[in-house]
Amino acid sequence: MKRLVLAIIFCCLLLNSAEVALATGVSVYVDGVRLNLPLEPVIESGTTLVPMRPIFEALGAEVSWDSLNNEVKAIKGNTTIILPVGKKVAIINGYIHNLTVPSKIVNHYTLVPLRFISEAFGGEVDWDEASKVITINTEANRKESKSLLSLTDLAKKAQYVVMIMTYDSKEILTATASGVIIGPNGLVVTNYHVLEGANKAVVVNDKEEFFPVEGVLAYDGERDLALLKVQADLPYVTLGDSEDVQIGDEVISIGSPLGLKNTVANGVVSNLIEMEKQPFIQTTAPISEGSSGGALFNTQGELIGITTAFVSLGQGINLAIPVNDLKPLANNLADVPIGLEEMFPVGFPFYDVITDVNDLVSYLNDNHSEWNSDKTSIRFTYLAAENNLYDFEVDAIINPYDYGNWLETDNDDRLAIVGQILKDIDANVDLSKSFKVVFFYQDYWPFYPSSFAEHEVSLAPGGESWLVTHILAQGYTSGDEMKWEVFY
Repeated sequence: MKRLVLAIIFCCLLLNSAEVALATGVSVYVDGVRLNLPLEPVIESGTTLVPMRPIFEALGAEVSWDSLNNEVKAIKGNTTIILPVGKKVAIINGYIHNLTVPSKIVNHYTLVPLRFISEAFGGEVDWDEASKVITINTEANRKESKSLLSLTDLAKKAQYVVMIMTYDSKEILTATASGVIIGPNGLVVTNYHVLEGANKAVVVNDKEEFFPVEGVLAYDGERDLALLKVQADLPYVTLGDSEDVQIGDEVISIGSPLGLKNTVANGVVSNLIEMEKQPFIQTTAPISEGSSGGALFNTQGELIGITTAFVSLGQGINLAIPVNDLKPLANNLADVPIGLEEMFPVGFPFYDVITDVNDLVSYLNDNHSEWNSDKTSIRFTYLAAENNLYDFEVDAIINPYDYGNWLETDNDDRLAIVGQILKDIDANVDLSKSFKVVFFYQDYWPFYPSSFAEHEVSLAPGGESWLVTHILAQGYTSGDEMKWEVFY
């Protein structure tokens, strides 16, 4: 009888060894630290199984055992994994995934599939056959360990930035701007406003090679982004994550200001702001005329923003659209590009074009006479200016009773007010017309207002009061750019 029992046990051991094999000599490292496992990894059908608690805890997950349902449950951030023991399935956030090998209990330890759970929690898994080492690099560690590039190396990212030249229907050059190669098969991003009114466009890379633009694959006019198809397969950038951008981060901008192709400038992220309910990265890295559609890189060489606007007079207020805003466009490309001549037909207005300054004044008084927030309101009256340096010149006079509200308004909100008005003008006037708007505080004081500059104060007619004319802000067009600035 004892021989029979021993024979049965021996057969069971043989069967068990046919199913699993202890992977003697296999080491597992997580973020460079060797995992201390109470049981050697098990390899079955090419799948490596390891004890559940050490691996889950090394990945930063909370793990528990459900004895009632015979399940392992692990949670990390927004990811929940459930592994029913003995079943070739895993459940991630409620969705079922099939497994090659089920979780199982060996020598009183619950073993789970190493690669599957590591990748489910954002890890990268690598197997070195020669050394029998499994290396797992977690997402958090990858972010921390990104190497910082020198300014010289960052400047080499200019190979991914192009100059864009736009032409009208008579093939006359109308503007130069910038673009960034963000994907295979000649996928280039630029600002939408760069293309407005263009009938043809060409990109020029850092090797002075010229490539025609076939058309537009995706665009968002409100966000001022457009994705172009270029007749070339060019090297492209690595897209970063603008959610990781922080104030104080070092950055570089690359663009073609004034047609000077691939000009490189460095700076820092000075603020993360919203204008017209849209997010922007504010940077001290200079952004000049012709830089629209250019690149803003972090020190890892990843694209984090598309340069789009700047405020002049050396205030260091340069703006870029966060790269995450273009990712949805890149994931929804048209099968066939739309030609520029189709998007912007010759002589076809996209809107009711304003062609007279008096019509512009009426439009502004109808649509931008009051700005409101949760705490305050600011009113303006618009008048045609007498200067003639621009096609349209308008004075915006703040209601004197609202001057105090303006002073109490955050500077970013002031920029947003002016920027919103300027962009709306740009969207409604003839594209060939230039314009300028100057915002004033003007009022009579019964005594000399010494807090204002001398040139802003004059004696009113009758000599019984003082007239103050103080510039609050201004905005204007300059080539293919719009600029706006706020004064103190």
